[in-house]
Amino acid sequence: MMLLLVLLLSSAQDTVGIQSPNEKVFSLSPDAAGATALISNQSISTTRRLLPPAKFPQKNPADLKLSTSDTGSLQWESWQGSLPEDAVYIFNDYATRIDYVCKVKCRSGFYNDYMGPYCHYPDDGLEYRSSRFQILVNKKNFEDLEWKTDSYGSVPRNSVDTCLSEKIYVAKNKYGLGMVYQKDECFYLPWEGSEYWYKTTYEVLTSMKGKSTEIKNVKYEKDHAKISKDSPKVLKSSEVTNRNDETLKKTVTLSQTTTEQNQWDTSSSITLGVKTSITVGIPSIVQGSIEFSVEETKTVSKGGSLTEENTHTITLELNVPPKHMCRVVMYGYRYKMDIPFTASLYRTYEDGQTRSLDINGIYRGVQTGEVKAEVEPCIPIN
Repeated sequence: MMLLLVLLLSSAQDTVGIQSPNEKVFSLSPDAAGATALISNQSISTTRRLLPPAKFPQKNPADLKLSTSDTGSLQWESWQGSLPEDAVYIFNDYATRIDYVCKVKCRSGFYNDYMGPYCHYPDDGLEYRSSRFQILVNKKNFEDLEWKTDSYGSVPRNSVDTCLSEKIYVAKNKYGLGMVYQKDECFYLPWEGSEYWYKTTYEVLTSMKGKSTEIKNVKYEKDHAKISKDSPKVLKSSEVTNRNDETLKKTVTLSQTTTEQNQWDTSSSITLGVKTSITVGIPSIVQGSIEFSVEETKTVSKGGSLTEENTHTITLELNVPPKHMCRVVMYGYRYKMDIPFTASLYRTYEDGQTRSLDINGIYRGVQTGEVKAEVEPCIPIN
């Protein structure tokens, strides 16, 4: 006969360092005809410990060309046949038209509706155009953008660059959009088939950096959650041997620490190097269903990740039959959860200004649940 004890992963209000009280489950009289270790008392506990924020693998959308300017709301997006919403633009007074910031590989230039689906950019003395390009987008106009004057290849702090491999920056002068190439110490302008260069009097696009980010008002869409459950895995085991002629009462303690991963993926809205906190309840699996802990404010790392260590402990009092060896096994199931959510993002900038933005995301959790202790049939010994 197999006796099962169910240890729930955590209650809906688990917090760090909280231990559940001892709980008596059942008490049985020794069965002279059986060969099973009977359990007279048991206690269970789960202790949670937060780990320092760690780098969590962050998936960047495939259509983004990475640069240090990708701050979550300011991104380079691939051209898909029409202008994306919130594309960054200027009014070109000299040409009396609206031009949008674009780039081909690392070289920035301009896109204009009336000049076809092309990005015009300078390179090697000429103006080129390409139908494969990217548009600079400031989602919801969330980032604080400003054009600042510079000269001789210099650029202001927090300038918007085009890629990681070269020091090329988005810039303009009175004739239109182009780029600053620091290696050549000048500004390049594409104009009517040619490339023009200027040492002085240009402006560089800058994006004010945030000092801190807060994510609040998290609302989980529980009805759209996806949960997967792996096969049970043995966490810990212990053997108890009774060589005596009488039943042996033995206390057995099984304890195992598991790592729980939590990530609030907001599609790169969390900026590298900016302190980020989130006020949220953490989902957990309780008896096969999703429950949420009490909301707490936690510091998360790049990608919105939080790692916890949970120590699961079961203490059993066994009545081991004479001349038998009994094995106690603690095991659990590994759960993976994907839960959509909505939230409000608040970013405080260097000038003290705070802006807010409604965001969507997916909570991704990996945790151990349904931890159980099983007493296997005892084996006779000589």
